[in-house]
Amino acid sequence: MAKLLAKVAVGNEPRFVALSPDDQEAYVTNALDGTVAVVALLGSDAFRVVAQIPVGTEPRGLAITPNGTRLLVANHTAGTVSIIDPIARSVIGTVPVGGNPMAVAITNNGDADDHDERAFVTQFLAELIPGGPDEEFDTGKRGNVQGGCGFASDAFASPGTCTTLGATTPANPNIYDHGITQGASDALDAQTLWVQTVRALLRPPPSDAAALGRGQTIFGTTCASCHGGQKWTKSKITYRDNPAFTQDPAVGGVPLDPGVINAGAQIVSFTLSGVTLKYLEDVGTFVATDPLEIRGAGAASGQLALGGLGFNVPSLSGVGSHAPYLHNGEAQSLSAVFPLHTLGTGTIATMLTAQQQADLIVFLNSIDGRTITFRSQGDDFRDALALP
Repeated sequence: MAKLLAKVAVGNEPRFVALSPDDQEAYVTNALDGTVAVVALLGSDAFRVVAQIPVGTEPRGLAITPNGTRLLVANHTAGTVSIIDPIARSVIGTVPVGGNPMAVAITNNGDADDHDERAFVTQFLAELIPGGPDEEFDTGKRGNVQGGCGFASDAFASPGTCTTLGATTPANPNIYDHGITQGASDALDAQTLWVQTVRALLRPPPSDAAALGRGQTIFGTTCASCHGGQKWTKSKITYRDNPAFTQDPAVGGVPLDPGVINAGAQIVSFTLSGVTLKYLEDVGTFVATDPLEIRGAGAASGQLALGGLGFNVPSLSGVGSHAPYLHNGEAQSLSAVFPLHTLGTGTIATMLTAQQQADLIVFLNSIDGRTITFRSQGDDFRDALALP
């Protein structure tokens, strides 16, 4: 029978752990500290932290080579992978890998003593609403951030064509914001299917049941109108299915459904029979003068990011596993969201008491696929029109 041997304080918000090949040490990423804790496994009842190794911002997944000579750490917010010498307990290199790496894995093509090892890094894919308004993500599929002929056709890099390894092929004109969701390419179709069907990690039950109940009540009265619904967001396609436009809005495409109100590629709202569902919500988190709002990749480099009209309401399913928060990763914890996110005439932090905020966090941290949802504005909209 398994039993708990010991509890070790390793740092602030530990996320992932890896064991050394000889089982003598454990390595733990501390998300809020930006460190990797080295825990010595000294015996069945003796464990202690022997080192804290500074890495990048918000470290998450990590992996160690089979021979134990290198430890790789994915720094989520920094967009880098730190390479650590576990023996010297120091970072010996930092590799930029792209936006929001979540995990790293190492494969070995020989035995544990050779160095024929290769690392793979998984990038973050936000839990999106199928077909919902998410212009920045759609743009990334075809721009220089994620482009490529086999993935989505790099229409920005070479208008009308895509060139890879000397071969030129026509760019798919149907790949644009709110364009087709299937039939683009095998790779893009597979990614779209994964995003549409991925489920949140199961969250551990909170120890304080009373706080959970209070937080659930607060959520129902203050948050559910936007963050309720089947996928913990009011945003769900109620207009004609994708593609939402006759062609790319950037070249003059207009909505197929006359009830869709758009601002370029952004779908702002949908009206049917005099009833309107608003998709974009301005919650005060977009600041046009903030350098973080300037795009830094692809054809949009140097341009102001979208967000001035508000944001498509994100899902809160598994939100306790998704730090950092907000569109720019500014909030490193749920409590850091509260002073930034508007609520009524103030912010969550000013409109709720400290106890209410603490209770709300308990409930938010508990949300996963098993949690009973609340009604949202999207539910009310569909019911008013007797839509499925």
